[in-house]
Amino acid sequence: MTAREAALFGEFLDDLEAIGFRAKRAERTTDPERADDPERADDREIVVSAVPAVFDSTLDPELIRDVLGSLVDEASADDAPVRGVVDDLLADLACYPSVTGNTSLTEGSIVDLLAALDDCENPYACPHGRPVIIAFDDDEIADRFERDYPGHTGRRRE
Repeated sequence: MTAREAALFGEFLDDLEAIGFRAKRAERTTDPERADDPERADDREIVVSAVPAVFDSTLDPELIRDVLGSLVDEASADDAPVRGVVDDLLADLACYPSVTGNTSLTEGSIVDLLAALDDCENPYACPHGRPVIIAFDDDEIADRFERDYPGHTGRRRE
């Protein structure tokens, strides 16, 4: 953590625990043989033992520090409680593992994705409000995918 994040960590610990994080300052070693060990903990290291369930499958360990840092930075910058910043962060992280353009999916993955979409409370938009499902009529699909070049015009629907 940065020195600033470390200084604010204790202040926001209760709020972090309220949303599902379990973290504490790393224990300092008193072993003189480890005094020069770069692996030893200092005042800017924390140990995260649990994260909110929503982060479990979307957040790799390297990003946990960024998440905690973002929560503390945004909350302290706006003088807002951590809980006030969480919704925006959850929306960002909910989109993190999303399927993006030009991603190839197997038929099984598509079926699983559509089944999961059926289980969503709002399957029509991501947490940021961007559409997940859009409808195209036949004419719009034809306009988007048909080719209009010499020798191909006979194939175009009229």
